[in-house]
Amino acid sequence: MHHNITYLLDQLTQVAKPYPTIVFFGGPGSGKNTQGILLAEYIQGFHFSLGDVIRRLPTESELAHIYTTHATIGRPVPDEFATHICERALYSYVTTGQFRPPHQKLILDGYPKSFSQANHAEKFLNLLCVVHLRCSDELALERIKRRNYIDGRIEDQTEDVIINRIRYYHEEVEPVLRIFRHDSILSINAEENVQEVLQQILNGFESFEPLNKGQYK
Repeated sequence: MHHNITYLLDQLTQVAKPYPTIVFFGGPGSGKNTQGILLAEYIQGFHFSLGDVIRRLPTESELAHIYTTHATIGRPVPDEFATHICERALYSYVTTGQFRPPHQKLILDGYPKSFSQANHAEKFLNLLCVVHLRCSDELALERIKRRNYIDGRIEDQTEDVIINRIRYYHEEVEPVLRIFRHDSILSINAEENVQEVLQQILNGFESFEPLNKGQYK
């Protein structure tokens, strides 16, 4: 099975663009980071979480201040900020040899989160597949509360902020799915346990047809 999935993903990288990419798309608490890490390990890809990169910015920097200002009210950072950090960080990982495209697939979560970001992403990402993790708001809220005890993220500190994040996702981020070709989206029930969700993703890749016309409508 591992060989078949690796072969399929290799077939999907024939379009010549910089970073062959699988995007994890879903609301807060849907498991994008967890599943992204697991998939990257399974296919020996490179997992990149824009949120993790932003949270590691030097606390006194202007960029960290922008993040804190938005995170404390449950809003994502501005488009220009997100795109700048994403491109700069990926370039750094490539030049230092930590990420080796096209031999490695990029497993991306946290980007794109807007129509503007999605349109710009076409310039530096060869989108192979969008893994859409579907999860109820109630379960997402429960998961984030549990996570807060461990990670203590700024954006998880209060229930009101978490609810704002979930509401913002439905109103502003979720509609971005419309920009992708319908047959490029792998819809996953993310309410199962971690291993069952991963198995759904792997099973989905087994029947996933190569896309020769790109992922955008």
